[in-house]
Amino acid sequence: GAAQSAITSLGTLTGLAIERSTDGDALTLKKTSGTEAALYIDNNEFSIKVDADDDEGSSILTVDIDGTEALRIDSSANVLFYGTIRNNDVSSALNISGGNGADSSANIILNGSGGSPANVTQFRTGSTERMQIDSSGNVLIGTNTKQSGSDANSKLQLFTSSGAKLLIGREDSSIVSGNFLGMVDFHGTDGTSSQRCARVGAVASGDHATDDKPTDLVFQTCANGAGTSVERMRIDSSGRLLLGHTTSIGEARAFQIVGTTADSSSAQLIRHSADASCSQLDLTKSRNATKGSNTIVQNNDVLGQITFRGDDGTDLNSTG
Repeated sequence: GAAQSAITSLGTLTGLAIERSTDGDALTLKKTSGTEAALYIDNNEFSIKVDADDDEGSSILTVDIDGTEALRIDSSANVLFYGTIRNNDVSSALNISGGNGADSSANIILNGSGGSPANVTQFRTGSTERMQIDSSGNVLIGTNTKQSGSDANSKLQLFTSSGAKLLIGREDSSIVSGNFLGMVDFHGTDGTSSQRCARVGAVASGDHATDDKPTDLVFQTCANGAGTSVERMRIDSSGRLLLGHTTSIGEARAFQIVGTTADSSSAQLIRHSADASCSQLDLTKSRNATKGSNTIVQNNDVLGQITFRGDDGTDLNSTG
């Protein structure tokens, strides 16, 4: 029949349909006898359906393309897309905002090849950029310009006016000795899989409580012929430097080397110079109790000492 410009009153109906033409070009508006209402265009290739009581027990709106769901809005206003969201104008950008036009409190700007800056994703709060992923895939926080020059491997760059920090923590209310608080792992991918080659980590050296956080800093490397890293050095919670062992043994000295062979339990000082000088080991004494300050020593002060100790079957504290 003749085209209708408006329908002003329908009354109470259990079903409504404006059928499409035989060539499939006409509009079809349909309300089924149940609760679903649908709008079909062009021989069912595009449809919008509103279901007041779908199989999930809540109202939804769906958009179908060629019989396949492309968009869904559920009763909680959650929007689910099946496909790509884009601005087809390469000279502009797609802006996703967390506020209305007068309150752009948070937004993401996706710039294409014709955007400004080109091929860059910007993350903003208000009108201030907080993070950017540039065209080379670098993640920039606190700066909108790559600061690494020709270095193409500095993919994460953090800058602040007073020095950037990277905070790594453990969300745990019952941290005990041996728990890692955080770590940085270094992996290599040669071979069949990615394997850990080195690690720097912070580990609790005792149970943690408020204002009581004993923590060691550990360093691991991977040996030739091995597939994972093991600990080589540790700075413990008392500031001692430990090589070859995870805890201080014997006298609680600031520097300890512990090993099972001559190489792993020895230290060597080497000097390269075109003169007659050699390496030296200095043992120095001051009477001042403040580090960096000087007070003259007195008669009979011991300026340095080398002690030889042996294991007596109980500990390593016996002097030879």
